[in-house]
Amino acid sequence: MSIADTATPKTQYWQPLSKADPQPDNPVAAAIWQVISRIYPNAPQTERRQAPRYAFPYLVQIQPVFEDGVSRYGSPFVVVGKQISELGLGFYHPKPLPSRYGIVSLDAGGTQVSLLIELLWTQFTHHGWYESGGRFVRLLGSPHSNGNMTGVHAAQTADRMNF
Repeated sequence: MSIADTATPKTQYWQPLSKADPQPDNPVAAAIWQVISRIYPNAPQTERRQAPRYAFPYLVQIQPVFEDGVSRYGSPFVVVGKQISELGLGFYHPKPLPSRYGIVSLDAGGTQVSLLIELLWTQFTHHGWYESGGRFVRLLGSPHSNGNMTGVHAAQTADRMNF
């Protein structure tokens, strides 16, 4: 796969080796597919990985939060998206992240989605930036104009929040 294959939403998709069945009863997957379908209207829902990954070269706001997934940890900041799937997000950022958890706000073609993400890995790049990836823990709400998130106080997913 070349860079031209993922550079724009209008390019042809790399064809995966096996199917990944979308989970209709999974609200996180449904929300992410709303965003992906706005960017890639003909996106196949198949991949050789656990979930299909799509180029996501968009700015994403992250609000760091403590492990409880609710309490804010510092100010929100913007990162540059790399890839997105039903399970998580990869992105670039210029400074180390202050927390292992954050609320990501995605906006694509009028579809706004907010999710709790758990950072799983980070690596320093030779260009002086960091590349990180995390998994979506749960669907939250859309940001209000005052910056507060709806759904942040929703029932926590205990098996994903405990270490």
